[in-house]
Amino acid sequence: MRRLSAWTATLLLALWFGWATAHAAEEARIASAEARLRATKTKFGETLRVLHSGDSVTVLRTEAPWVRVSAGGVEGWLHESAISRGGSGGLAMARALTGSEVEASERSAGQKGFDSATEQSFRASRPQLAAAFATIDRIDAQRPDEAAIAAFARAGQLSGGAR
Repeated sequence: MRRLSAWTATLLLALWFGWATAHAAEEARIASAEARLRATKTKFGETLRVLHSGDSVTVLRTEAPWVRVSAGGVEGWLHESAISRGGSGGLAMARALTGSEVEASERSAGQKGFDSATEQSFRASRPQLAAAFATIDRIDAQRPDEAAIAAFARAGQLSGGAR
């Protein structure tokens, strides 16, 4: 059997270390008040464990919109809206306006399986609310920039606290 030279062994070790580092498991935190770790990628799959806001999980792989994680030695599936990657913790409403994050109510709706098909069905079953839905759509289409939001806050002397 042929022995590896010191240089070849070092190179192989460096390559392995680089691969292992690149493929290291990603840590994430539970972003919702409660999240159910499920046995299958379905909303009503068997609950393996109930996780709470701030609990740490290890992301094993993603099959959008589901994420395979390990939590306390138990592997299962979470809806991707239940976790916060990169230690971002809580989410601000201003970020929701930019489309880079979602607010808690959107995350909750996502966990409950609320999607565009559900919304269309809901709207169709309530024709008396068509005007209200149209108003909501107009409001939702508004995307003011950060400068406009800051100017609005200054003009109204909004400090972010309750009055």
